Amino acid sequence: MTRLLLCLIAFSAIPARGHAQTPPPSFLFGAAGVLRPTAAFDGVAAAGAQVDLRYRFAQGYQLGAVVEGLALPEEIFVGGEPTREGGSFAGRLLAMLPIAALGPLHFDFRLATGAALLRTAAQSSTRSLTEFAFLATMLLGERWMARAGAILAIELELSPGVEVANQAQLLSAGAGYALSPSYMVYALIDAGGSLGYDGDNAKVIVQATLGMRVALGRGDARVAF
Repeated sequence: MTRLLLCLIAFSAIPARGHAQTPPPSFLFGAAGVLRPTAAFDGVAAAGAQVDLRYRFAQGYQLGAVVEGLALPEEIFVGGEPTREGGSFAGRLLAMLPIAALGPLHFDFRLATGAALLRTAAQSSTRSLTEFAFLATMLLGERWMARAGAILAIELELSPGVEVANQAQLLSAGAGYALSPSYMVYALIDAGGSLGYDGDNAKVIVQATLGMRVALGRGDARVAF
């Protein structure tokens, strides 16, 4: 996985070609609800919302920020110790780099980095967040868009101690439907495995996201995100 990501980072430095009918530059706003069931699908491991604002350049590059708040009603690991019932608030800066385009099929590399504050009734934790994603999106007709990709997410706990809290490798798939050129509703499923605290925090992750994306101005909402 590490070698693949290094190759993708190097490949992303090559200018993308073949972007037909490139949307004009614009601000993009997104809002979504997030639901993560427990591994046994008998409860809710996390639920909350996220919003993001980006600027998409004419060449397809994107820069922006995303904030997310989650309720964590089930087991949480803080400092390597299990606890229950908490919440987290996270903020990230992100960059989207176009890699290549083949007609309606586009390939992009996304990098996000930031921090999160996790609180429970017993203690709190501060974590750094880093995410690498390779995404493929395809326009299907005038309304639909399909998306698939692979994500590597790393959470490093900075307090109360310094440890790898989570290292998740996920596959992502979903679709969007444009209500108009400026508005798109979408649904995503991310699934994979996570490992942290020397294996104590190993688990299967399945996360569903339902949201809307809005292109402000003359932009198109059906772009990679």
